[in-house]
Formats: sequence, structure tokens, C-alpha cells
Amino acid sequence: PPSQSQTSILRTTTSTSYQSVVPTHTYDAPPEHIDVLIVPGGFGTRHETIKPAVKFLAERYPRLRYLLTVCTGSYVAAQAGILDGKKATTNKVRFDWVVSKAPTVNWVRQARWVVDGNIWTSSGVCAGMDEMLAFVQEIYGRELAVKVATIIEYKWHEDSTMDPFASSPLIATYGAANYFKETTAIAERGE
Repeated sequence: PPSQSQTSILRTTTSTSYQSVVPTHTYDAPPEHIDVLIVPGGFGTRHETIKPAVKFLAERYPRLRYLLTVCTGSYVAAQAGILDGKKATTNKVRFDWVVSKAPTVNWVRQARWVVDGNIWTSSGVCAGMDEMLAFVQEIYGRELAVKVATIIEYKWHEDSTMDPFASSPLIATYGAANYFKETTAIAERGE
């Protein structure tokens, strides 16, 4: 079946990267059956408006076949209590902040993506591409995963532990920290 998007209200939403998303359902009127739910990250994960998504995820997770998060989408899953006691990862620039907000999760710093049961989490956005290709391989086989990577002209990093950003000095610099401080402030203002 085609992918579907959900929000609190049925209106076109534009992400901070200017991609428009047209929801087909709301959290109050979701599709009856969802096999795979993908939770993206971004500035909105740290904004109060994420609460309906957290509530929906907590209620719906037990009926999912798979939950996949990208970047700070793992923070949304952690807020829902789904990651308690499980291994997970998140964006490395936000890693320490996320760990401080969700200490009951077994956070893995040195990982592009982590699989714990039916939960898949990735670190940054590009690591999410690697995670999704690994997921396609797991479900549909290597041939299809390689074909998808080739069609989109993406060099797939197949080793989930290959994370050059886990100990990058750039991550600790004021520039990166200041950037996320500013963008978090923007998200909190709802811009």
C-alpha cells in the first residue's frame, strides 16, 4: 500500500527543509492497520506541539510490526516510553541532550543505526538512509536494497557501527552547539 502521513490536523505542512507533507489521516482518526511507522527527527521533536505524536505513538506501538526512527525521532519514541530499557541511537550533535532527557534508554553513541527487536533507530539524517536500506534488506532481501541504493545513486554504508561522527571534534564545538541552540529556540517559538 502507499505510504500515508499523519498529523494533528489535515493541512499541508512544510518542514524546515521546505518539503511539503500532505497528511491523509489525523492522530484522532488514524488508519486501522499500520505495519511500519517511521518517526522523523528535526526541530519539531523538541517543541510542545509534538505531544499528540508522542501520545499516538505510545498508544499505537503495541500493534506495530516495526517502528523506525530517524535522527531525533528516537527522542519522540523515548518520550512515549517505548525505548525504556532498549538500545537506541540518535543524532550525535543532540546525543548528550537526548540522553539527559531520556536516561532510561540504553543509548549507543558509536552507531549509524541500532536494531533492538522491532525497533530501528538511526543517528543523523544520512544514517537514516543507511538504516532504511538495511531495513529493506531485512524485509525484502539484499537484491532490492542494492537496487534502491543504485537507483537513488547513494553509497550505502552497510556497517551499522561505522559512525565517524560519534567522536568527531566538530560535534563538541561551539559552532555546532550554538547552531542547535538557535534552531531549538526557533522550534520552541513555532517558526
